[in-house]
Amino acid sequence: MADTTNFLAKYSGLRSLGLEQLNEIWGHYDTDGSGYIEVGPELDRFLTDLMKAGGMSATEREVEEFIEGVLEMFDLDQDGRLDFAEVEELLNG
Repeated sequence: MADTTNFLAKYSGLRSLGLEQLNEIWGHYDTDGSGYIEVGPELDRFLTDLMKAGGMSATEREVEEFIEGVLEMFDLDQDGRLDFAEVEELLNG
């Protein structure tokens, strides 16, 4: 049975995340330890949780559109995946 807990929900009230919190989030979503949150299950889960933590419900298509938008805005090196600095920028703006 898949874990349906939204890992990001515990951070939803914070204005800014510290390094310890970012590392905890990173470790949760970079499941293969590659140093990236990559397109596929990692990015899908991360961004779905992010949307839900923000109070948005999302269809599969809306998640796909959100992924496209996030990669366009935050994948600064345009390699099709998010590194730690890009995720930090996404979460802390």
